[in-house]
Amino acid sequence: MFRSRNEADRTKTAEKCMKQLQALIDQFRDQDVPTLEKIDYAFCTQYPMSWGIKKELADLYKKIGIFMSAHELLESVGLHEESIKCLFMAGRQAPAIKMAEELAAKPGFRNYNIFCLMGEMKCDHTFYQRAWDESDGKCSRAARSLGRYYFFVPDYAKSIEFFEKGLKINKLYPDTWFTLGCAYMKSEDYKGASYAFGSCLQIDNKLQDAWANLANCYLAQKKHF
Repeated sequence: MFRSRNEADRTKTAEKCMKQLQALIDQFRDQDVPTLEKIDYAFCTQYPMSWGIKKELADLYKKIGIFMSAHELLESVGLHEESIKCLFMAGRQAPAIKMAEELAAKPGFRNYNIFCLMGEMKCDHTFYQRAWDESDGKCSRAARSLGRYYFFVPDYAKSIEFFEKGLKINKLYPDTWFTLGCAYMKSEDYKGASYAFGSCLQIDNKLQDAWANLANCYLAQKKHF
């Protein structure tokens, strides 16, 4: 397991890594060893769960562009959102949208990220609004997606409103802070833009564009150091 993880990022050993992970997955179906014997080593070996190994193999498939195999593995462990993404990336747009619609139609369905994913696949912002409304304003992704949509309309007032709502729920998105800062700059609110770019740099201080925009905001406010 550890050898597979160490070899996953190297092009020359990626195929070997995939074979090793597949062998580990196949071992869960091995009935030669009695279950009681396996239990004796369950905790001392720190052997991962089957779904965890399948997800690792699916992530490796995605890295090298084998999206259909990744889709099948992710679907088998119930990671529907990631599974639909892989199906869409494999060029199966219609089946991916159909799968998302079938999930959303289930009674009691509460994965609002699927609505956002449908909005991205169909290029329809009404799905973002639906996710935001049905989640009672608790879906951060829906708010960020609406903020991004209104930024490119452009409607900067609404963009700022939804970005702030989304970041109030979850602040750890530097790209969202950056776009919020740009929306503030477009609205000539340089104080708000300075705060947004500053928050962006607190998460990732290597973003050169954020530093440049922050400097421009300080110049616009005549704050010279």
